[in-house]
Amino acid sequence: MLFKTYYNTLVLGLAFTIGGLIFLLIAAQRINLTCRHAEPQYTNCVIQSDWLGYFPQPPRSADGVQTAQVTDSCDSDGCTYRVELITAYGSVPLTYAYSSGYDDKAKVANRVNTFLGDSSQPELAIRASFGFGWFVLIPLLFVLIGLAALATFVARIILKVLGWQR
Repeated sequence: MLFKTYYNTLVLGLAFTIGGLIFLLIAAQRINLTCRHAEPQYTNCVIQSDWLGYFPQPPRSADGVQTAQVTDSCDSDGCTYRVELITAYGSVPLTYAYSSGYDDKAKVANRVNTFLGDSSQPELAIRASFGFGWFVLIPLLFVLIGLAALATFVARIILKVLGWQR
C-alpha cells in the first residue's frame, strides 16, 4: 500500500530522468574527424564520436571521400541539418541526428572540401561539437526535475517507514 501511495511521483521521476538522459545523449555529440590522402585522388576519413565527452562510440570510416555536404531534414517546425561525407559507396553522416545550426555544419563541410581539393595537405583533423551550448540546458532541466521527483519519492517512503509522516 505504501508504494501505491507515491507511485505517481516515482513514474514522473523515472520518465523525466530517463527521457532527459536519452535526449541529452543524442543531442550532445562531439565529433573528431581525421582525413588522410591515401593517394592524390583518394581520401580516407575516420569519424570518432562521443556523447558528452565521456561515452566514446566505435570509430567509423569513410573510404574514398569525394565531397562533404550539409543535408537537411525539414518539417512544419523548420529544418535541422547534419554533415555527410559522400563516397562512391554512398554517404556517411558525421552524426546520426540532425540538429539546428546550418552555419556550423557548413564550416565543417567547407573545411573538408578544401582539404579534398588540396592534395599537398597530408592530413585534416576537425573537432566539432554539434548540439552543445544552451540547447543542452533543456534536457538537463528534465533530468534535474526527474531527480527531484525521485528524491521526493525516496524521502516520503523513508519518512513513512520511520513514522514521521502520516
